[in-house]
Parts: sequence; C-alpha cells; structure tokens
Amino acid sequence: MSLDLDQKHQLTCYLTWSPCPSCAQELVTFMAESRHLNLQVFVSRLYFHWQRDFQQGLQLLDRSQIKLAVMNLREFTDCWKHFVAHEGQPLARWDKLEQYSEAIERRLARILTKPFSSLAHLEDSFRNLQLGSPSPSSPRNPR
Repeated sequence: MSLDLDQKHQLTCYLTWSPCPSCAQELVTFMAESRHLNLQVFVSRLYFHWQRDFQQGLQLLDRSQIKLAVMNLREFTDCWKHFVAHEGQPLARWDKLEQYSEAIERRLARILTKPFSSLAHLEDSFRNLQLGSPSPSSPRNPR
C-alpha cells in the first residue's frame, strides 16, 4: 500500500475466529513495523480460548495496543454490507445473536483482565462443556 506515512490510518479486520498464538505474534510484529497504522480486530468466536497459549496470544494483542473486540450485530451488518457478495439481500440474523456475542465478549474480557490461574482455567473449562443440570435419572456414580 502506498499510504502517507505522516498520517495515522485505521485498519479494521473482521475475523471468524480469534487469532492463534502464532498469528497474534505476527500481528504484533506487523504493527510494530507499521507505526502509521491503528488496528482494530473484530472476531465472531474465540479460537481454543480455554488453552493457555491461546489466551496468552489474546493478551499479547491487548498489551500491544491492538484493539480486540467481539462482533455484535453492528459489526456483522457492516461486514455483510462491505465484504460479502450478498446480492442485495439483507443480513439474516440468527437466533440469539446478541446473547452469544455478549457471552463471548464477557469471556474475552475475563481473558484480557485476569492473569492466568489454574482455578479460573478449570472453571472456564467446565463452563465450556455446557452440561447443564444433571437429570434425576442420570447415575451420578456409574460403576
């Protein structure tokens, strides 16, 4: 790109999945070499967010001043309008889009604000299983 290096430019990326640790490092390196850019990354899902190295990759992005956020209806709509060959069709909102986005946003906030701890990691892992309440007919101690 032939950008005026005396000006700041905003770069916005829409990603289906959050960057893996290697990609996070690549983005940090790219941004360190591109002082004239500000980067905003929107993700619709968190990739392997329960794994420590993936959490550390997200924390690295945050520490490196790369703005990381979860896509909500506004970002999905913008992405749809500008980057999808939608042939004039409106974005088809799916059931519970807002609730899923908010839940992912809360999870990302926990990752970015808490230092990694084994207990928090274990709690998140159990929450990710989405087992729900045990049913009365399910055996608790199968033998």
